[in-house]
Order: sequence, then structure tokens, then C-alpha cells
Amino acid sequence: MFSFRKDKKEAGFQAAVRFPEKSAIAAAADSSLAPRLYYMGYTQEQTEMLREMAPVMNGILEDVLETVLDHLVKSPEMARIAQDHSSRERLKKVFGEYFSSLLTGKMDEAFLEMRKRMGQTHSRYSVPVTWFIASYSAFQTLIIPKIVEHFQHDPEQLAKAVQAIVHAMNLDAQMVIDQYMNARIQEAKRANEAKNTLQQEIVSVSQEVAASVEQTEAAISDTSVRASQILQETGQTEESSKHLVGLTAQNEEQMEEMEEKFKQSTEKVSISLEGISELKQTSEEIITITRGIEDIADQTNLLALNASIEAARAGEHGKGFSVVASEVRKLAEHSKVMSSSINTLISENNANITRLVGHMEDVTQSNEQSRQKLQQVKNGLSTVNIEMENYLKMFGRNKEDLDKIVLSIQEISQSTEGLSILTTNLLDKAEKTM
Repeated sequence: MFSFRKDKKEAGFQAAVRFPEKSAIAAAADSSLAPRLYYMGYTQEQTEMLREMAPVMNGILEDVLETVLDHLVKSPEMARIAQDHSSRERLKKVFGEYFSSLLTGKMDEAFLEMRKRMGQTHSRYSVPVTWFIASYSAFQTLIIPKIVEHFQHDPEQLAKAVQAIVHAMNLDAQMVIDQYMNARIQEAKRANEAKNTLQQEIVSVSQEVAASVEQTEAAISDTSVRASQILQETGQTEESSKHLVGLTAQNEEQMEEMEEKFKQSTEKVSISLEGISELKQTSEEIITITRGIEDIADQTNLLALNASIEAARAGEHGKGFSVVASEVRKLAEHSKVMSSSINTLISENNANITRLVGHMEDVTQSNEQSRQKLQQVKNGLSTVNIEMENYLKMFGRNKEDLDKIVLSIQEISQSTEGLSILTTNLLDKAEKTM
């Protein structure tokens, strides 16, 4: 057990300026630490000294930890790291476990694993290595005076105790810093690999972008030419449409004239039909008159017959009257024949008039049908004219849109040229940095 020695040696403590023998050096589970332990002069005796100091250290550890934690929050950078990633209770527990493992004097696998975790944790939370080393000094600032207090009457033991605590904490700092630096080196390697990968990807992407830009430039150039052609064709189509609208208007005027002529023709046919109807009525009246003439001729013929009979009875005195009666009878018969001929002609004329009326009614009906169809065509042309006017408006809008599209394509072409230059510069820079 550790104990205080108050007796003083008369000659005093005489310290030799030399390093311990290799056989006295402390052993560690990691054989790679042996050269450093030898270089430091960290002996097995000092590790045993740590175990003997454990009761005293544990007696002052509570005050030391509370004092260090109070002091830590006075440093803004350390306070920020502690608040962001831990708490006072957790830090106190971690520090307590650290000193408990330190005072065992062992450097076994558990001891080494704990230091490895400490280095990785400090690296993960980006604790500055300078502040981490300063933390060891902060603890030593509080612990070493208490060690001196306990060993002030025994300088030899005091030297061993101070060497033990300093060597132990210095070795811990080395191992933790080693893990810290290894973690940072690995991060740097991964970052460098990521950088190289990124540069390769940038080169690949730049090449692809350059190829894509070339294709885009070609496509934009072709599109610009086609857009210009479409714009020109649209202008031609617009002119053709205007001409077609003019022709449609002319056709409407001509159809209106034809419709008017059809109307006039129908009116003339109606007038002709009225005249033919009057003519037919006149023919009917003539037939009535000829029938009256036939009746008169029949009566005249009967009177002439009677006169012939009376002339025959008169003998010689009635011969002259008989001749007259015979002539009258002939005239009556001739009148009847002429009247019959007139009736026959008038009947034929009426038949012809009837056929003519039928033809003219057919013509009238055909004219009406043609007029109706003409009206339908006229209505269709009006609809076509309206649609063509709408098309002209649409052509006008499309032409404006095409003008904007052509301007946009030209702007895109300029932007693409700029992108091509930037891509080429980026590719050159990426290739130079590889």
C-alpha cells in the first residue's frame, strides 16, 4: 500500500542522469509500444507506483474532476464542444473511468482499446488536438501539486510518483493523439480518394457535357434553320390564305349575282307562265266561240236544207232560191269544217301549252333547287371565310410565337456556346489537377 514517509535522509536525494535499463521497462499488450516506452524511460516500477497511488488519487479525484469541469466551461471553444456533444455528468463519468484505468498500472487490451476509442471520439467530434493535450496539462496542474504535498518529505518517492503520473498521461496523450491522427489521416485519404473520384467524374461529366453541348449546338443550329424555314413558310401560307380569302370574297359576290339572276329568271318564268295561262284561257274562249260557230253552221245548214225543200216545192220559181240555199249549206258545212279545224289546232296548242307549262315549272323548280344549293354553297363559303380569317389571326399569332422561338433559340445558342467554353475550361482544369 502507498504510505507517506516523513523521515529525511541526511545526505538528501541524489538523482542520476541516466535512462533505465531495457529490462526495467514496462510491458504493454501492443508490442509496437515497446520502443517508445524504452525511449521515454517508462518503467514497470512506475506502473506499480500508479497502483500504490490509487487510494490517494481516488481521495482527491472528486475535487479534481469538479474543478476541471468548472474550469472547462470558462473556455468558450471547449465549452461549445462539450455542450454540443456531451454533458457535465457524462464528461465526469468519462474522466473518472479514464483515471480508474490509468491507476491500474496495466496496459492490457482493454486499456489500449479505451485509448483507441478516446482518439476516435475526439476526432469524430472535431476536438482540436491542441486543446486535447492542454486538458492533460490542466489535470496535471491540479494533480502534481497534491502529489508533491504527499511526497514532500521523500524526494525519491516524489520523483518516482511524478514520473509515473507524467509518463502515464504522456503515453495516453500519445496513444490518443495517434488514434486521432490516424482517424484524420484516414479521413484525408478518403477525402483524397473522393477528390480523385470526383475529379474523374468531373472529367467524365465534362467530356459528356462537351459532347452533349456539341450535339446540342448542332441540334439548335438545325432547329434554328428549320424554325426560320417554318417562319418563312408560315409567311407564305399567310399570304396564300389572304389571297384565298380575297378569292372567297369574290366568289361570294359572283354567287350573289348568280342568285340574283336565278331570282330574275324565276320571276320571268313566272311572268311567262302567267302569259301562257292567259293564252290558254284565250284559247278556251276561242274554242267556246268556235263551238258557237259550229252551232250556227248547224242551224244554217238546217235552214239551207229547209230552204232547198221549199224551193223544190216551188218548182221553177224556187230554182234560184234552191241555188242560194245550196251555197249557204256549203258555206255552213265549210264553216263547221273550219271551226272543227280551229278546235283541233287549239286543242293541239293547248296540249303544247300544257307541256310547255310543265317544262317551265320544272325549270322553275330546278332554278329554285339550284338557288337553294347556291345559298348552301354561299353559306359554306361564308363559313370558310370566317375560318380563314381565324386562320389568318392564328397565323399571325404563330408568326409572333415563331419570332420569339427563333430569338430564344438564338439566345440558347449563345448560352450553349458559353457553356461549351466553360465546359472546356472545366475539363482543362480537371485534367491539370489529376
